[in-house]
Amino acid sequence: MSHGVEHPLSVSYHLCVLGDLESHTDEDSLQSRLSFLVRLSGTIPGAGLLADWAPRATRTGKEREGHSVSEREDIRRVIERAYIEGIHQDQDEAKVRSGFHPDFRMLVRQDMEIVEVDPMAFVQMMRERRETNPGFFESALSFDIPLIDVEGSAAVTRIELRRGGRHLFTDYQLLYKFEDGWKIVSKIFHAHS
Repeated sequence: MSHGVEHPLSVSYHLCVLGDLESHTDEDSLQSRLSFLVRLSGTIPGAGLLADWAPRATRTGKEREGHSVSEREDIRRVIERAYIEGIHQDQDEAKVRSGFHPDFRMLVRQDMEIVEVDPMAFVQMMRERRETNPGFFESALSFDIPLIDVEGSAAVTRIELRRGGRHLFTDYQLLYKFEDGWKIVSKIFHAHS
């Protein structure tokens, strides 16, 4: 092994030992773990990359990537109003237009093909679903947005959507920031069985 030190531990093991750095609120604990990474960087191949990456991965809120909490909240509001309310709750075209770019496309995988769906076709699909299965829409709708990652004027989100306690979809949405705010420009998804 390089550096003259024989060590059976892999870099992935060290990620497990370090745990989720973002979840640590105790500054001493976080600094201790980061110091551990720096010490490893000289003894285990690849650990130097972790030592370089870890301080960036631990930034949250205003520090992370130079974006404020308000940017993430703006994105959250767009998703809640245009996507959750506009598409899934109300099928309201005005709400959809407020947060979806006109050139938005949902990319739907059907076998080995990709089918593109524009915002108003998406609303129409949901209206038809409501007509054919009104009981489905009587169940409570809930969602979680565990990821909002922003870089400059681009963002990606992950949305977990449930209805009646049943996990329906994991969505990945792309957004751009325009003069009039954040707009959803694309979506892919996984439908849970």
